[in-house]
Amino acid sequence: MRCGENDFCASLSPHIRARLCSCCTKQKVASHSMADFVTGGFNAIIIDGLMLTDSNLGNGVINHGKDAPFVSLSLPGRMLFVGEFGGPKPDSYAYNHIHFPVDSWVALFAAKDVSELFAEEPEFASAIARSLATLVMDQCELAGIVRANYAYYGVLHLMKKLLTYRLFITQQQVADLMGLGRSTISKAFARLKQEEPELYSAYHANKGRKVQTEGA
Repeated sequence: MRCGENDFCASLSPHIRARLCSCCTKQKVASHSMADFVTGGFNAIIIDGLMLTDSNLGNGVINHGKDAPFVSLSLPGRMLFVGEFGGPKPDSYAYNHIHFPVDSWVALFAAKDVSELFAEEPEFASAIARSLATLVMDQCELAGIVRANYAYYGVLHLMKKLLTYRLFITQQQVADLMGLGRSTISKAFARLKQEEPELYSAYHANKGRKVQTEGA
């Protein structure tokens, strides 16, 4: 995906997009890398790729026997508020693990630049509101995937979602995301291969796809 084609930037008029581009720094992130920009006061848009976050309202250490972490899946074209744009986070809030399961291309923006645009440009403020609503819907969809009564239907929905962005993650990564055993996920994929061969093939065609980092 070319930079300006992501859902967020594509929704902006030329002059607003030009202002946003003027304060943008792009960064390629290798798969399995941690999102080190989270502590740097940046907001971000994933242009191509995927980011996963485990977090909880506790002391920063997940006790799987008592505390269920909040797992979020960040898709391309959403403005991510990993800086202080939305105000300071509660002291008890902790990011446990923020990483990229696949090679990704990320646009970074200093929080102060995003805040200025938000205050000065109503169109940009509206785009932020739409992006936040999309993020909420993403998490609702993810909750449905994780809590599906049958692993098969959760995997089916996840595969369709990732295919929209030409993304591929391994069966082990799917198992980790859904909190299920690898053997359960393998059975779901085997059923998908049999019952949804075109979808299965289209999804696996993205395995090894190189993230596009050129273009504006």
